[in-house]
Amino acid sequence: MATHAVARPKGQENILLGVACILFATAGMAFTDALIKFFSANLTLWQVFVVRSGFAVPCLIMIARWKGNVLMPESVFWTLVRSVFQVLSWLAFYAALPVLSLSIAAVAVYTSPIITTVFAAIFLREEVSARQWVGVCIGFAGVIVILRPWTGDFNWAVLMPFASAIFYTLTVMVTRRKCQDERATTLTLWSQYTFIAFGVAGVLTVTLAGLDPATAESYPFLLNGWPAMAPQEWALLGSMGLLAALAFLAAARAYQAAPPQIIATIDNCYLIWAAVWGIVFFGDTPGSLTLAGIALIFVAGGLVATRPLGGKNSISRR
Repeated sequence: MATHAVARPKGQENILLGVACILFATAGMAFTDALIKFFSANLTLWQVFVVRSGFAVPCLIMIARWKGNVLMPESVFWTLVRSVFQVLSWLAFYAALPVLSLSIAAVAVYTSPIITTVFAAIFLREEVSARQWVGVCIGFAGVIVILRPWTGDFNWAVLMPFASAIFYTLTVMVTRRKCQDERATTLTLWSQYTFIAFGVAGVLTVTLAGLDPATAESYPFLLNGWPAMAPQEWALLGSMGLLAALAFLAAARAYQAAPPQIIATIDNCYLIWAAVWGIVFFGDTPGSLTLAGIALIFVAGGLVATRPLGGKNSISRR
């Protein structure tokens, strides 16, 4: 999920490369999220965690070795804390996918930059400019426009991706204060280790709980353990693992290559890709109010991504 924004060497800015990398990252992650929603009736969340990350780990280790990066973080404790928050964020997001449209879930979770700005001001005592507070207000207005809680169509399941956004905010706060000097590949690798650990723990918990079939079938994506997987499902999750690893690293490269304010704004293109893949896979065509709300959140993301002079670098969710 979140990718650490590594400092760029002076004189090596490449805005075109950065934009290309973040567009690839957002398209790739939205695509894998759409696939997870599409196959959520046949797979479990725990299988997704174990198999996808199991394929991603060797890829990341090879990349780290090739780049000469160390595999051990400087602070194991804070890297693990960050990884746990990050996995909880993805758990809450993926748990909502079987019951929410991809675009609605994406909009809810992409309030995280807005929540991060508010939390940073309250808990980290970071300077927040008037422009960023305007962005916060615009972003929450966009959320209200999309969710329309006053109508009968409001789905309380949308609270799960909002919980995801809060866990992601905690990930960002730990990254800023405790993991600022860690390498992106190291953070990503340890996140994948944690995904595998959570997946194994989920399978064991569900299996040992001995749920009756009716209860398990009420929400099989979470309450089934490890149903049999066909060869094409192994291949699918393996491919998703490789794509996710490339997307994580592309996001990290984007923040290295171009100014973080630009990349953090374009990172909101995930919302557009989510809408595109929602149409392709599920025929979910966003209405005019949904599109207006996405536009507001996109603008808000650009405003809150502009850090005050001397502020911390932005952190991408992906």
